[in-house]
Amino acid sequence: QAIDTAGNTQGTATQFTYTIDDSTPTTAVINPDAVREKFNGTSLVTLSGSGTDTSPGQLNKVEVRLRRDADDNYWRPSANDFVEPGAGLAWFSATTTANWSSWTATFTLVTGNQYILEAKSQDKAGTYDNVTATATFIFDNTAPESGVSLPGNTAVITSLALVSGTLNELPEAVSPAGKGIVPSNGMKVKLKRLSGSGCYWKGPVVQWTACVDGDVGTSGITVYSSSWSYTGIGA
Repeated sequence: QAIDTAGNTQGTATQFTYTIDDSTPTTAVINPDAVREKFNGTSLVTLSGSGTDTSPGQLNKVEVRLRRDADDNYWRPSANDFVEPGAGLAWFSATTTANWSSWTATFTLVTGNQYILEAKSQDKAGTYDNVTATATFIFDNTAPESGVSLPGNTAVITSLALVSGTLNELPEAVSPAGKGIVPSNGMKVKLKRLSGSGCYWKGPVVQWTACVDGDVGTSGITVYSSSWSYTGIGA
């Protein structure tokens, strides 16, 4: 409210409200949450995370950038591709429908490549995180391949103590990403007796009495880097 030298007083005082926010926001990456990710099985991938700020502070935005490790290029949304060489120019605003408490960003990825996602929040006071949230992952939406080597197709044999075959994890990795593996519980074998009851082998206890379609589970299957085997089969 102002008063001049003649004694005239401003009738209505001018009033403003402001908030002091000396807190620092924080950001987290929720998806991806593993070293290898297939996401929804397509190349169009939505990554996500969260942002927080201590009251009375409020978030203003979340910025992200995604680097392809093979050539160190960053995602440029306007080109829908990894064509941005400058790290500082690669930041762009994510999308939110929840005042930045959760956020998403969508990219087109190529299987077998390693990527590094970074995210940071800014509050309405203009303060950024002290630490940028980071997640490194390999995009893998290609299924492995397996085959049967023993016994051979249409072979006539006197006994069957072992079945074995080939195994190839795909895709071939794009450097510096490492090639994936098929874990010990990632291989299944199905054996069906075509003569007699036509039932399935369900292990040394149940043997050939399982007449409902099914595999033997993972017990007894040995998985190697490029092959597999299963032993203990009855005649």
